[in-house]
Amino acid sequence: MRIWIDEWLFKEKITIKGFADKLNISRQYLHAIISGKRRGSPDIAKKISELTNEEISITEILFGDREKRKKPPKER
Repeated sequence: MRIWIDEWLFKEKITIKGFADKLNISRQYLHAIISGKRRGSPDIAKKISELTNEEISITEILFGDREKRKKPPKER
């Protein structure tokens, strides 16, 4: 089972800002990728895959289901 970036960051105790710095991208751009609002470029997808020791695949970043990334609505 593949994990998504935010789960990996939590597991590794890395902040979005810290990971964005390693990727040389803005925190806002990384957050947009995590939330599914944007897809990462092929270069960014490759860097993410490399930095996560391929726990997150290039394919998932480029073509993954955005709906799976979005959090379910809160129940009342």
